[in-house]
Amino acid sequence: MLHMDRLPPPLAKPHHQRLARTALARLQDLDHAQSFELSRGRLAIVWRSRTAHDIDVAMADLGHLLSDLPRSQAVPLGQLVSLFDLPAQAPWLLDVLDNEGLAAPGTVHQGLDPPLLEHLEQLLPNADLSPFVRSRPVMDIARATPVPAWDDRSIALPELASALCPGRHIDESSVLFRLLSRSIERYVVAQSAAPRALSGSHAFAVPLSVATILSPAFLAFDAALPAGLRGHVLLKLSASDILSDASNYLFARDFAQARGYRLILPAASTGLLDIAATGVDLIEVMLTVGLQRDAGMLPDRSRLILTCVDDGAALAWARMQGCPFAAGMAFPA
Repeated sequence: MLHMDRLPPPLAKPHHQRLARTALARLQDLDHAQSFELSRGRLAIVWRSRTAHDIDVAMADLGHLLSDLPRSQAVPLGQLVSLFDLPAQAPWLLDVLDNEGLAAPGTVHQGLDPPLLEHLEQLLPNADLSPFVRSRPVMDIARATPVPAWDDRSIALPELASALCPGRHIDESSVLFRLLSRSIERYVVAQSAAPRALSGSHAFAVPLSVATILSPAFLAFDAALPAGLRGHVLLKLSASDILSDASNYLFARDFAQARGYRLILPAASTGLLDIAATGVDLIEVMLTVGLQRDAGMLPDRSRLILTCVDDGAALAWARMQGCPFAAGMAFPA
């Protein structure tokens, strides 16, 4: 469901709305696809999914639209799009339609509160999180022909939060949302420790907080990790998490690296942290037009992961700069 009424004002002009609709239009070519025009300019598309990657290109296009906003005005993609796995999540979809259909324009729904947080944490053990798992390949581009290096996995937290508590306004900067995120992380890690989940798995990266790395759930995951995966799991951290828990970060970093994990830090953190002092193994940088104009802005090239490498020209530029890894639309899943 594309919520046109949630487009931020700078991106709510007619041509922005056309771009947003065009991004989802490709879904109408999928198996048994049907589209529905809803109130307040919302668009719903239903299709029979053959692969978890059906939605990836459309979401990437919408992400590019939102990337035009300044960082201070950033809007999460989950605010603009709601995803539902039907029929299992049909009750959640109906709740969203009921709540939004009855709400007056401009109504702000109550956000997370402690009782709701406790209720959601009780729901998690029985929740199917698979519809909210996102994965993209990160490629080794140092070779003549790029080959997959690892899968970059994540949970679409805003979409999951919206599905768990439809009709509620979710403030991702709130302390309660951070607590919910930590609970979801630990549940995902606990599920990932199951032999069936690890059997046949190959290299992957997953975003985790410092607190989760130091939790019993991660220790159980580490103990269950097959020898073939040891050294092939990467942990993505955030600058804000490191800054808020610096002493525990150092302990978590040393523990993780001693156990063979590599650490990734987004380069958006360069203004907040001394990258060298963090001791991370890899730095993730979004490829922008400005970066291509001034390659001097790149940090240590030997440890770079360039994202949004969406065509042959961008790939050639990344290779010319000596970047070892890249992710983007230039590499189909």
